[in-house]
Amino acid sequence: MTIEQGSEPQGEPTAKPQGDAAPTTPPQGEPPKPQGGATGDDHDWKAEARKWEKAAKKDATEKAKAETQLQAIKDLAAGKDAQTTEAEQRAARAELEATKYRIAYEAGLPPDLAVRLAGTTEAELKTDAEALAKYAGKKPKSDARADDNGASAPTTDKNAMLRQIVTGR
Repeated sequence: MTIEQGSEPQGEPTAKPQGDAAPTTPPQGEPPKPQGGATGDDHDWKAEARKWEKAAKKDATEKAKAETQLQAIKDLAAGKDAQTTEAEQRAARAELEATKYRIAYEAGLPPDLAVRLAGTTEAELKTDAEALAKYAGKKPKSDARADDNGASAPTTDKNAMLRQIVTGR
C-alpha cells in the first residue's frame, strides 16, 4: 500500500489546526519549535556562548596568576626553611665550640687545644679533654678559689670565660 501526497497515514492521527492556532506537530523536515511562545530566534545563542567563553578565559587567566603567586610563596617558604636550617646549624656549631672551650678550660688546657677536642656530646668532650690533659701534663682545674701560689683561680662564670676567649686575656 502506498501513501499518496496529501493523504494521512493510517493509525497516526494528526491534529488539524483550528482557527488561528498553529499545528501541534511540525511539517515533515522542519525541527520542532520551542513551546511557550519562545522561538529559537528570540535568544542570541552565539552571544551567550561568547559571554561564557570570555568568562572562562578570564577564569583561566586568574587561575594561572594564582598558581604563579602560589609557586612564588612556596619558593619563598623553601628559602626561609633553608635559612632557618642554616642558622640552626651555625648555632649548633657555635654552641659546640663554646662547650669545647669551657671543657678545655675546666681540664686545664690552653684555648689553643680546645679546637682539637673530639666529640659531639659533653661527656665525649670531657673524656677527650682529660686524655689530652694527661699528655699536656696539666691537671684539671679544681673549684678552689686559690692555686698553690695563693693566687685566685679564674672564675667559672660563663660570660667571663667567653670574654676571656674573645679578648684573649
